[in-house]
Amino acid sequence: MNQFFLLLRSPRFSYVGGTFLVAVLLLLIPQGAIYCLQNQWDFKVYYYGASAWRQGLDPYNVSALTLIADSPQYLPYMYPPYTLPIFSVFTLFSIKHALYIYFLIKSLCLGWLLYILRYGFAPLGNSFTWLLFLAFAFNGTLYTDISAGNVTIIEQAFI
Repeated sequence: MNQFFLLLRSPRFSYVGGTFLVAVLLLLIPQGAIYCLQNQWDFKVYYYGASAWRQGLDPYNVSALTLIADSPQYLPYMYPPYTLPIFSVFTLFSIKHALYIYFLIKSLCLGWLLYILRYGFAPLGNSFTWLLFLAFAFNGTLYTDISAGNVTIIEQAFI
């Protein structure tokens, strides 16, 4: 078992594993981005809540969100009222463009977080094992956060 961990820390494995990881990511990121952009249910709640607020409706009422969205909405807007002006900036764009802008902001914040975590808190000798840990840590919450369109990555980047 100890030999396995020595292999993971070796420079050769790091190069080969890193190259493999980059190749897989280059193949999967476009598909993942398309999936994520279609299914960002949390961001859609933020968007429609801010739209309702801008139109003078109650953003905490699910029926008001359904009226704005022209489709059934099941999740209510759950954030404090002072967050509505922040999300209302996205309502200047169509929902499709707002999703792209939000995903771009979220990706930049994720890159910043990974940089901080990698070089500030976990100076490991092998980047591949660190990326592998981040991909699967805490039951895959990073993937769930990205696919749901939740705001936590952005919050953590600013903290």
